[in-house]
Amino acid sequence: MALLFKQVKPESLKDDLSNIADVSAYVLRQELAGIRSEEVRSRLREEVLRVGQCGDGVDFESISTPYQQSGLECQTMAIINGIRSVGGGEYLEVFGDNIADIVECIRERVRQVGLKGEVGSLEVQTGSAISSDAHFAMGSVARQFPNMGIPLNTITDEENPIKQVKSLFNPMRFMGVVESDRFHATSVIPLRGASGNRFAVGLDSLSPRKNVLSVDDFIAMSEKKSYRDNHHIFEIGK
Repeated sequence: MALLFKQVKPESLKDDLSNIADVSAYVLRQELAGIRSEEVRSRLREEVLRVGQCGDGVDFESISTPYQQSGLECQTMAIINGIRSVGGGEYLEVFGDNIADIVECIRERVRQVGLKGEVGSLEVQTGSAISSDAHFAMGSVARQFPNMGIPLNTITDEENPIKQVKSLFNPMRFMGVVESDRFHATSVIPLRGASGNRFAVGLDSLSPRKNVLSVDDFIAMSEKKSYRDNHHIFEIGK
């Protein structure tokens, strides 16, 4: 018996925009570039802000200036800075006080695992990456934290920014953002008492600095996400 494959058309955005939280990011991007872009953007902004204000975040004052990277460590640093911001420094105490030691401890663990189960080039004889940095994808780094005493869980990311905010604005959660066009990773911390102008904080280990993100900044970050970019939501568990 022959198998028939039928392409499933993504759900369209209704005229009254009532299903804006349920349509795919692809459909949203099309609508934001279409003839009713102004109406859609206004509704999207309204919903993202509403969901963020109903959720939970971190007080701005308690978010420390991020640690600064000293090499090609941005994905490791994004997770460390996120953990430090939402969970406090005690979660990192198992590694000691020196940030360089913390980073090297984590990265050595990732090196030992290599590219097993990951996409990339492999050295057949050793089972490790041909490029020494190839296996430091954010997902690979994050998987090592539970093995090292930090209960870090990866939450399935949502493409739709409204659902993404609903997932992010919860206790002990932050987001890691990998931008392929910059070859760089940062972390995003949800703000308690979020407003239109002060919605979240972006932590950049390259500068290092705390960047206050507005609702519009957050939407733009989701809107420009390409298939090569990665947004991971992490949660410190028990």
